Amino acid sequence: MNDGFAIQADSPDEMVYPPRVLFGIAAVVVVASIVQLVPSFDHLFGYITALVGASLGGVVAVIDQKRRANSNYINFNWFSMSLKAIRYFALAAAAGNIAYLAIDAWQGKGII
Repeated sequence: MNDGFAIQADSPDEMVYPPRVLFGIAAVVVVASIVQLVPSFDHLFGYITALVGASLGGVVAVIDQKRRANSNYINFNWFSMSLKAIRYFALAAAAGNIAYLAIDAWQGKGII
């Protein structure tokens, strides 16, 4: 007597995807910070954009981790590796911009 027992399959529109749009925004910000590594550009702005890009990458990682807990999560093989790469590029861009800021400060140009 299991009349009240029914199994319902989830509909395809309830699938959970990684935060691809926010990942794209983070990638654009990190690329902008990498472009700021050109010697004639403003390295303080490049450092700030690298920090924003790294922060966005962290937010994307947290959101993705929360979404992975759902059984309807769609896993893209490229997503986690690309997110790691974006976060490493943000770290490298921040370090490069810090190096340029240190050189400017050493030469007496000032940071601001």
